[in-house]
Amino acid sequence: MLERQRVLMLAKEKRIAQRQAAWELGLSLSHTKRLLRRLKEAGGDPRCLDYQRAHPAPNRTPEEMREQVVTLKSQSRGRSNALIADLLREQARTLLHPSTVRRILIERGGGVYSLPFSQALPPL
Repeated sequence: MLERQRVLMLAKEKRIAQRQAAWELGLSLSHTKRLLRRLKEAGGDPRCLDYQRAHPAPNRTPEEMREQVVTLKSQSRGRSNALIADLLREQARTLLHPSTVRRILIERGGGVYSLPFSQALPPL
């Protein structure tokens, strides 16, 4: 973030061109101009460049569905993410991809429920 602030301040002071700032930051020229406008409106305060999402994403999985995922996993630790996704499709008529189930479980501290490799295979 410090590099972004430094480059944008140089562009704001017209010590480098906006196109050069965009290239150095790996951004489009229009997005660089948007950030410079935001910086100007904030009176040069670099905190205005911080991430500012104040609401959840519109496609975020609802909290009730997340609770169902955790409940289904806690009922049987042996359930795979794909099985949990299938159960949710049958019970709640909701489509969740197994990778979404996995992310929810990791986010909730459930982690990936699997045995260490040495315990997963029977001895020879």
